[in-house]
Amino acid sequence: MTKQQNLTSLVDLQLPALREEVRSLTQRVESTMAAFLANERNFQIVAGIALATQQCESIEELNRVITEVVVEQSADKARLYVPNLNALGVNKDHIAFAEYTVLADTTRQRVTAIQKTLCEPVRRSVYEELLGEIDNEVGSIALVPVRYQNIEAVLVVGDQSADFFTPDAGTIYLDFLGATLARTMYRLARTVDVGAEQKAAVA
Repeated sequence: MTKQQNLTSLVDLQLPALREEVRSLTQRVESTMAAFLANERNFQIVAGIALATQQCESIEELNRVITEVVVEQSADKARLYVPNLNALGVNKDHIAFAEYTVLADTTRQRVTAIQKTLCEPVRRSVYEELLGEIDNEVGSIALVPVRYQNIEAVLVVGDQSADFFTPDAGTIYLDFLGATLARTMYRLARTVDVGAEQKAAVA
């Protein structure tokens, strides 16, 4: 066999392996780009919600952000569970808020024990207890801790799809949203406290 034939034979042997390696590298690049674009999209969504939250100057505005902006941008329903509605100056028109006490004991214990953001599919009964009606037998929710200083709350965000919020979903952006929401609530609660003190002084 000539040197030229040896070279041709070697190329023929290695070509399929090289093609497979190029195909594998291409798939990895495409997968990385898809993940990057998804993360960028998710960041833009949460950053927009967080900015709207930071700009709130009243409970009315925060109620609108939770019921409209969060839902328009990221999910089907959202509700903020708090220990005491009166402490924030919340009234019955503020449908984005609810007290822990409206939940069944088991659900309440689970929600109040949340230390870090949890995403998971849930049965219809659980979804409806937390957020209201759902068309499917299984939906999915994200439980987001909202904690800062004396603020202790949980944001529940839900989707009718069982695989929208999954246990393997990244939670860094939801954590950021929870932290932003907590600071806004702290600021608004202080405004309520100051208003109550001024009324008491006048009386």
